[in-house]
Amino acid sequence: MGTLGTRLDPGLKLDLNFTSEFIITILDKKTAARKRIQVLPDEIINESPELSAIMAEGNTHIVSMNDNLTLTHEIVLSKTVFTTIFLESYQYIHRAKELRREVNLVNYQDIKKATFGLLFATSLDTSALRMNLEVLELNNYGKDVLYETYFLVAGYLTCNYEKTNKSSCLWEYFKRLHVWLYDIIPEKSHGAGDMVTFMDEWVSCGGRELLIAFSIKTCLRSLEQHPRNYYACNSLRFFLSKVNTLELREKIFKELIEYAMQNPGDFSLWMVICSSVVDLKTNEFASYRREWKRHSRLESKEKQQDLGNCERLINELYEKMRDFALATGCYGGLLAAFVLNFRLNIWDNLESEIVTTFKDFEAEHNVEINTKRKCLRDCATGQRVDLKNDLLLREDFNLALSMKRAWEDAIAMNMQRKDS
Repeated sequence: MGTLGTRLDPGLKLDLNFTSEFIITILDKKTAARKRIQVLPDEIINESPELSAIMAEGNTHIVSMNDNLTLTHEIVLSKTVFTTIFLESYQYIHRAKELRREVNLVNYQDIKKATFGLLFATSLDTSALRMNLEVLELNNYGKDVLYETYFLVAGYLTCNYEKTNKSSCLWEYFKRLHVWLYDIIPEKSHGAGDMVTFMDEWVSCGGRELLIAFSIKTCLRSLEQHPRNYYACNSLRFFLSKVNTLELREKIFKELIEYAMQNPGDFSLWMVICSSVVDLKTNEFASYRREWKRHSRLESKEKQQDLGNCERLINELYEKMRDFALATGCYGGLLAAFVLNFRLNIWDNLESEIVTTFKDFEAEHNVEINTKRKCLRDCATGQRVDLKNDLLLREDFNLALSMKRAWEDAIAMNMQRKDS
């Protein structure tokens, strides 16, 4: 008997009122598939006339609205509601497990809701995850229930609550759901085409290319909430490994570069882009493709990637990254450009331009840049240079520091790769 082989004692007074409202809100088929969930302190919601009015109008405990400009379904709940969802789901699931009786149709939907609630509030609860997997199994991994679960988990991963956003269990589950959907939906979208926005459209006409694009954008929306999220970046590399056409990869890479330029401080994202560009020539994502095959429920040969001649795309991406990094002193962009320069043997003047920039700065001011301590040392006295009252010198120093750090780190990384 599986974990779902349980039912509640008819005498128990357990309810899932808040949990049901939350799940129904997320899965409303007339809302945008793209979600953003925010858990806010009670006082912020109570003191906001707009949020209070939305809840009063709908007689709900949760704010739900479609942003037509960003095509995003915005969901806001208080910390009290968040805690109540946890308590309801926890009590229901764990009391049901204790009773160990046969599941019946009445309790099945509630058990499913409770697992969803618990995965949101305590995303490391492996019991809830196992029970949720049994829900999929009981539904024969059908498209409707897979989409339902996929969009719920995608929404959770955009939440501002860090433990949910950065949950290794949820990210691993999201990858599985993506692969299982990919296995059963058509290659191309039909009907609404690239304009698939609402959840009911996805179920009826979404295709594989849109699925990949949606999963990648889920990673980026997660990074918006919590930059340098290791699990989001790792999942991003996983989804990129299955882009099978040069046209789609070109579109996605250009979007990634634009996003990175808008968020220059996210070093992890620059490294993902760098590794992905290298993969165009070196098949560096082989391990991610093997992971994909492990998740897949189908015995099928991997489709050969139709990437054609990638030289033009690689050069375009490199030049855009390099020019932006040189102009802004973005450390992540500089390091990524350096790594591409070394790994792909792109012979241009990047290294000489960067070395000249920071050496000229050091010579002009008779200083030495200490990249470890991120400070300046006066060459004459050996003392640390005070930059507090010299705004122009501080700006020039920050640019030179980024360039010297990137140069040193890129050389060290290249040496490590050669030694391994």
